[in-house]
Amino acid sequence: MLPDLVIIEDSNAGFEFFHEVFTNISIHCISANGKSNIQHEVESRDPENILVIADGAAFGSEIDKVLPFRQVKNLELFLPESFEWLVLRSGILKNNSIDTMLESPAEHIESSQYFSWDRFFTAFLTSETKDSCLK
Repeated sequence: MLPDLVIIEDSNAGFEFFHEVFTNISIHCISANGKSNIQHEVESRDPENILVIADGAAFGSEIDKVLPFRQVKNLELFLPESFEWLVLRSGILKNNSIDTMLESPAEHIESSQYFSWDRFFTAFLTSETKDSCLK
């Protein structure tokens, strides 16, 4: 079943991408402008079929505030690691270093250099696309 409404945690590249995708198939898509606002957006919306797309790692601390709504609304959650991770996993970039890193990200992420996996994936994606049209 297609959603009536898609709520995106992100307000930047992830939102721009998903907004374009869902608008093209006539599904309303909004930004929650951050993980802490998702609960309010779900609670205040009438549509019964809602899809929430959020960075899985970041949203973990907020998920308990949203899960109860699954009892009264048809609420689905799509929680990829991050938008940048999703782009890297998509196969758009064909590169052995990406495949190797995605097989075991923990072996490539230096915690003293990156505050979160999201920041690592952002830096990695930026590095992999810096000299291309995908920049």
